[in-house]
Amino acid sequence: MGRKNTQIAVQCDNPNCKQRDVPIWKHQYDFKRRAHHFHNYQCYWEWHVGENNEMYGRKGEKSPIFGDKNPMNIPELKAKHIKTVTSEEYKKKMADAQKGEKNGNWKGGKTPKDKKFTNSKRYQNWRKAVFKRDNYTCRKCNQSTEYLEAHHQYNFSSNYTLRLLVSNGITFCEDCHGEFHSIFGKSNNTPTQVMKFLMGVI
Repeated sequence: MGRKNTQIAVQCDNPNCKQRDVPIWKHQYDFKRRAHHFHNYQCYWEWHVGENNEMYGRKGEKSPIFGDKNPMNIPELKAKHIKTVTSEEYKKKMADAQKGEKNGNWKGGKTPKDKKFTNSKRYQNWRKAVFKRDNYTCRKCNQSTEYLEAHHQYNFSSNYTLRLLVSNGITFCEDCHGEFHSIFGKSNNTPTQVMKFLMGVI
């Protein structure tokens, strides 16, 4: 036989609940199984503070992970843990667990080729090389800020073979880079345009 569909009206245990006068209907077996009852998770988390938290006051020796109870305080276990998480096998396993369809950001392999290129290590190294050559300073306003961008003098999309040439890059701050493209656009860019921009001859 199935369980009886007996329901009991209970009150929310959160004293600050705005709907405390609204009863919560629970099945009889659920009422017996749980010590506290709430309308939703918000009510629960508002209530689950201070003395209502099972970890309240459990500091020092009262903590369940005090001293030898904490695996990280036992040299042998700590060394084993560090050896595990720093091993190449573990790193590869964790990396593989986040690849492709296993990754929460997976969108069916729709990442554009140019986006993959700009996310690559080769491209990031190119940017760093351009910044280092220009002493991490915008060549237009001579300001050194945390918002630097590496601009391709021969534009990125039309000149694949020049994308990783340091000589084809120049450092602009975010504002100056935006100003350059607002004047000359984002296609068919050339070093001549860069020179005019730096000299203020527009």
